[in-house]
Amino acid sequence: MKKVIIVQRIIPHYRIEFFELLYNKCIKEDINIKIVHSTVEIENNEVFKYIKPTFEMNIKSLLNEKLVLSFGLYKYLKNANPHLILTEDISNLPNGLLIFLFSKIYKIRYGILGLGRILSKKDSILKKILKFPIEIFRNGASFFISYSLTGAKYYQEKYSKKSISWNNSVCNSQIITKEKFLVKYERNEFNILFIGRIEKFKRLDLLIDSLVKLNKKNIKLYVIGDGPELENLKLKYKDLNFINWLGKITNKTEKEKYFNITHLCVMPGSGGLVIQELQSYGIPVIASYSDGTEVDLIKNVNPELFVENMSLNNLTYTIQKFYSLNIDEKADISMKSHTVTSKEYNLNNMTEITKKLIKEEII
Repeated sequence: MKKVIIVQRIIPHYRIEFFELLYNKCIKEDINIKIVHSTVEIENNEVFKYIKPTFEMNIKSLLNEKLVLSFGLYKYLKNANPHLILTEDISNLPNGLLIFLFSKIYKIRYGILGLGRILSKKDSILKKILKFPIEIFRNGASFFISYSLTGAKYYQEKYSKKSISWNNSVCNSQIITKEKFLVKYERNEFNILFIGRIEKFKRLDLLIDSLVKLNKKNIKLYVIGDGPELENLKLKYKDLNFINWLGKITNKTEKEKYFNITHLCVMPGSGGLVIQELQSYGIPVIASYSDGTEVDLIKNVNPELFVENMSLNNLTYTIQKFYSLNIDEKADISMKSHTVTSKEYNLNNMTEITKKLIKEEII
């Protein structure tokens, strides 16, 4: 049986289902997948293996979470003797350099999974300082998997190695017909959703200001999420009655209750995986450049919902344009949003793409 080690800095809750699905598909192909990580909350089993970090540090300028170095990883890889390693990109750079060293000594190939280049952000000072070790790590890889076509193109052009898009997804698409969307848009109210952690760069204030500027009496805004800016924004907009602050919702059934009444989602700062989740329910999403997935899922599918330059006037115009469409036109946009997830961007396809690449790359 072939062995493949996937090294993750942390495992978000939304990735657990994917890794379990990948394990079950690969084991049938005589490939044993093991996910090695530093998330203490996840118990060891046939899929996951926790390795205690030797060193941890929160560095917001480079990562959204924490910097992790696990010397135990090297020992684990040596004992496991895998045929192939797949690791995160620079978000897991310290462990990535360990993997680079292991790869050179034991002639084991590795691939990198990452964003590539984030279109909405400039390189941080820390990333510029670490340019040399980043290039050593990336040049040592045999292949790249990106979250988006934009990222895959970046890796391909910069490193001239096999680079594919992962079709980054968090769920499979729902079974929905156009008739359901027609019924939803017939309602007199118009419900807009914002979902995600409430931080400055998410620009929720820009969305609220645009709705104030629109001044439509039948528009309601539902905000799902918490974060450091929540109380500031609630205080700033305390006199606006159209805002419903719902807090953080993790229960799927509870979230679906709001998804089912949402006509439009607006993500002024960043979208990421939530775009795929929303579009799997046929919810149109307005967004701008972020990690590349928004180009695949919005700009290439419903370009009228993509804001090239996110500003108050441009966002207000885009919301107004969708709001003014007739019921059939809105339903068509919902169907296109849904179709791209049902046919391309879903958990099953993401798993199949990963399994296919692993089979091709194992020697």
